[in-house]
Amino acid sequence: MKCQLGENRNKAPLDDFWGILKDSSATYTDLDFTPDNTSLVWSNLNESSGLTDEPPNWERANTAFPGSSLFGDGISPDDIRQGGLKNSWFLAAASGVAEVPGRMEKVFVNKVNPLNSQGIYGVNFYTLGMPHTVIVDDYLPL
Repeated sequence: MKCQLGENRNKAPLDDFWGILKDSSATYTDLDFTPDNTSLVWSNLNESSGLTDEPPNWERANTAFPGSSLFGDGISPDDIRQGGLKNSWFLAAASGVAEVPGRMEKVFVNKVNPLNSQGIYGVNFYTLGMPHTVIVDDYLPL
């Protein structure tokens, strides 16, 4: 079931990343990954987030971290902080990629360090053995 969902998502047309960046007045919102708890679990597979505290508040990166940057002084494995979202599989992979300085930065389509004012980021992944660009907004569960 999950593989089929991933395959279907890979085949879906992407939002126009560069077009949105050209329109400086538009703030991007990813409609497939809504800023609420439904994005944290596979609810159709009866999964729960496992969070024991209150649900996280969702904020845009520019609001939550004003004056911050996307990459800081560079991304390293020490930047990873595991929380309660059951995403250790992803964080472990990201940490492994970050073992080589500059490698994680190359995953991003955005090549500038300041946070994007439109809240749009492109990330290059390989899914099911095929290259795929995922476009996301900057809502974060905090």
